[in-house]
Amino acid sequence: MTNWKLLWIVCLLWMIPCSMLMGQTLPSTSEKVATVNGFVISSKAFLVLESYLQKTREFTNRKDLLDSLIINHLLAEKAAKALPAEQLWDDTSRQRFEQDYQSVMIHARDTLKIPFSKQEALVFLAAPPKIPETRLIALMDKLKNPEALIQQDLRDQLLHQPETRKINLLTYAFTAQPTQHITLYDVIQHENPHGMAEIRNGNMAYLQSQTLDLYFQRHLRYWAQSAKNPEHALFAELEPLVSDRYIAEHYLNHLGLNPGFKEDRTVIKKRAKAIPGSEIETHFRNNAERYTHVQEVHARHILLAQQDTADDVYQKLMDGADFSEMVRQYSLAPDKNKPVPGQLEPLFNKADGSLPFLHKICLIQPEGVISRSIRSPEGYEIVLVDKRIEGLRPLDEALIGEISKELALVALRRDTENLRKDLSSHSKIEINQSFLKESTK
Repeated sequence: MTNWKLLWIVCLLWMIPCSMLMGQTLPSTSEKVATVNGFVISSKAFLVLESYLQKTREFTNRKDLLDSLIINHLLAEKAAKALPAEQLWDDTSRQRFEQDYQSVMIHARDTLKIPFSKQEALVFLAAPPKIPETRLIALMDKLKNPEALIQQDLRDQLLHQPETRKINLLTYAFTAQPTQHITLYDVIQHENPHGMAEIRNGNMAYLQSQTLDLYFQRHLRYWAQSAKNPEHALFAELEPLVSDRYIAEHYLNHLGLNPGFKEDRTVIKKRAKAIPGSEIETHFRNNAERYTHVQEVHARHILLAQQDTADDVYQKLMDGADFSEMVRQYSLAPDKNKPVPGQLEPLFNKADGSLPFLHKICLIQPEGVISRSIRSPEGYEIVLVDKRIEGLRPLDEALIGEISKELALVALRRDTENLRKDLSSHSKIEINQSFLKESTK
């Protein structure tokens, strides 16, 4: 397939419109929904975002959306005063913003039914994209054993290669703007591990498609700001409403806070290390009922060789057969001949978790309930726990780490909420309550 044919196919796919706003017409004129320190959120921009989020299922209700837009703007304002412009967000935040804003622009264009044709995008191309396969292969050969690298390492290595910025994939020039290029560096910045695997494997068609996709993103930005777009003022208003979210998130990370509070985040671990031991001990004493575990188990078992036999024995037990009798008849384990057939030695919960498979099964099995057959290294086991003894977990290193993370999360949520309240109390915020009431009618 020629480059131009591929180009047209990608153009056609890219031009497929997203879902239209269902059952709602945007107003021809726009009123203020809110002002935040002089920054205006108009009803037209708000309704575009509202309908977009409804489509993506991130929307809850109109009040919560407005609250989020306000606090994000306040945090973004605070970040702009506290940080240099180049530190307002990192590469990841910027890329997420670009992807989100692109989706919002497409949704707005389709919702408002603004005329647009693929020829408008194609006219600015100097030539179809050309992928210099030889140079790309040579670049990959420079890397240290790229086949053995994980995709993230490969991406990072390529981004640090000066040659990556010199490999031009596409050239274009928008009206009244200088000639611009899309390089291999530009494309790789946006790639995920799957994409890096395609590039590493020499999939030139994939690289060409990604190059065109990036070009269309840039053209959409150009078009949204141009006079050809009758709603360019609306698109300009949407941009900060979207970017505020990512600047706010990055700023909270910078402060040592985090809106996501994911367990694996560095900020959680750092905050957890700062929790005093006395606070951990007090929390442990005051919440002892939450930190109990099984200390000792008394159980019996039946060991069988085949799944079919195990299922038959289980069914007999369900029909009322005596467990001890089933052990004597069917179990392959030597303990079938004990005074209490199939009785295991008392099982203790080791702090380090280094327990045999059967011990682990017994520890999680409810007392007095016959288990279904469970495949084990020795065959198939049916277990009956006669007695479980529970007690307080030792305040060891593992539990201290667990509690300190829990307390760190509580502290982070508290500090984040206090920051939001402080920003709101020192800001001039005006809300059009009648607009919010309309959504409840």
